[in-house]
Amino acid sequence: MYSPPTLNEHRAFRTEYHHLVSFLTYFLDLYDEVKPLQEIIDSCLASSEFDYDLKQITVREGRAFMRQNTLPWTLISKTSNRVFETKEETYAWLTDALNQIEATLRS
Repeated sequence: MYSPPTLNEHRAFRTEYHHLVSFLTYFLDLYDEVKPLQEIIDSCLASSEFDYDLKQITVREGRAFMRQNTLPWTLISKTSNRVFETKEETYAWLTDALNQIEATLRS
């Protein structure tokens, strides 16, 4: 079992991975309606605020987060309001999202 992220870990996550955190908050819903990954990705990509530079930074921060070992993987789950059982499941979900964003950078 894993322990939930501490307040200091949340702060460090928000500071170090600001753009990734902003992207993950798109998954929050005021009505507790869990939206599918594809629906959120489509919404983000359609937003004029989510421009080329922001996409690049988000992908870079997401990949950097998955390479680091200091902050817990559960921050992704907590920030996006998604339930993942393992680090591998979390990173597979995040990798899918980042790959879809990255694909738009090449088009």
